[in-house]
Amino acid sequence: MDISTPLSSKRAALLARLAAERGYLLQRLEGLDEATLTHDPVFDGWTVAALLAHLAYWDALDADRLGKLADGRPGDIEPIGAGEDTVDARNAALQRRFAGLPFEQGLALCQKENRSLMLALERLPDGLLFGRGACDMKGGLAVMLHLAATLPLDQLPVELGLIFYDREEGPFTRIATAIGKYWVCKRAPAFAHEAMECLGGPGYVEETGLPRLYREAPVNSIWEGSGNVNALDLLRAMARSPESLDAYLQALAPAAGCDPAFDEQLSDVLNALAAGATEGRARWLAERMVLLLQTALLVQHAPAFVSDAFITARLRQNEGTYGVVDLAAQDVEAILERARPA
Repeated sequence: MDISTPLSSKRAALLARLAAERGYLLQRLEGLDEATLTHDPVFDGWTVAALLAHLAYWDALDADRLGKLADGRPGDIEPIGAGEDTVDARNAALQRRFAGLPFEQGLALCQKENRSLMLALERLPDGLLFGRGACDMKGGLAVMLHLAATLPLDQLPVELGLIFYDREEGPFTRIATAIGKYWVCKRAPAFAHEAMECLGGPGYVEETGLPRLYREAPVNSIWEGSGNVNALDLLRAMARSPESLDAYLQALAPAAGCDPAFDEQLSDVLNALAAGATEGRARWLAERMVLLLQTALLVQHAPAFVSDAFITARLRQNEGTYGVVDLAAQDVEAILERARPA
């Protein structure tokens, strides 16, 4: 299945986002007094009314350019930036032109020309609206699919460990907690970073909550223990409580034969353990063991489209960064829908 969303859905999402952003801007103006709206500069010499008129000017210009593009007249679009006609020069001229403009007039211009721009975007054919961006969108969806395919998975060892602990099966918990904490702490910062990138510029705005998550994600490794601490805790658990390794291997047993990649990596882990796990290989061992455990849990308890996507991303291919794994053959819509908030 192609991982691209139908262009009609992309168009609707784009127009809705643009309308929401402009609506949010106008909402922020409520409650401001007349002096602030019309006379007092609020940014680099600009009044609120002048800024609204400034937005109206560029919306009108963009609407005109899009109209010519839709009519098949791209040659009639005059470039900006030739000679002294730069964007900065035009903005400076607009600031002088709109100085002292009444707020009501600036607001009316802003709303009128924004509507013109939205109509131009609605009229533009899909191929011209997205163009090269359609390829970029596929790349973005590849990242989001990769995030969604792994979103519910990274905490499974810890959660299942707690379940087994409640059933008084402590040995399993001993290993599951160590490798789960190691993996979650390593994945969280990269996950938060990619989520911010998927939103683009808005992802860096505090109101989205993502900047805070990104700042706090590395704190997990300080609060729960650094990567080395948790990896060494895994070695300590197996050395002091051999029964914990037995419990771990029993948890993997139902997944034996589910995929050649699973069997191969399990064999690598068993060989490493037989040779004597060292501190220098502790991180590698923790990563391999948590991936095998996640696979086993998903094979037993998750829909096949989720376990297949996970095995593809984490076991069959060298995962690399988010979005580089080819998941196009997976049930994309089901994976994304499952990750969507309820």
